[in-house]
Amino acid sequence: WVFVVILVFFQNMFLTIKVSMARKKFGVMYPTLYAAVGHKKSWDKPNSEQALLVNEPLTEEEADEYNRYQRVHQNNVEQLPLILTLLFIAGIG
Repeated sequence: WVFVVILVFFQNMFLTIKVSMARKKFGVMYPTLYAAVGHKKSWDKPNSEQALLVNEPLTEEEADEYNRYQRVHQNNVEQLPLILTLLFIAGIG
């Protein structure tokens, strides 16, 4: 069961990285959790390509794609306490 806990940790890290990459791609900065259509793109330090897109609104497709990344990660985080509790109980038994 320790191996499974390690796999769960790496899965969570993988999803965190994917959401961070999606934030960078779509210009959704913290503390915004979900992007709405029309959300203004922004970057802390935009590169030359991003500088042209600063303050451009997200399209419906872009907002939807970003929200998918975020929701997958959020679902994972919401289930972690249950998964880890059940693994702990299974490990004791």
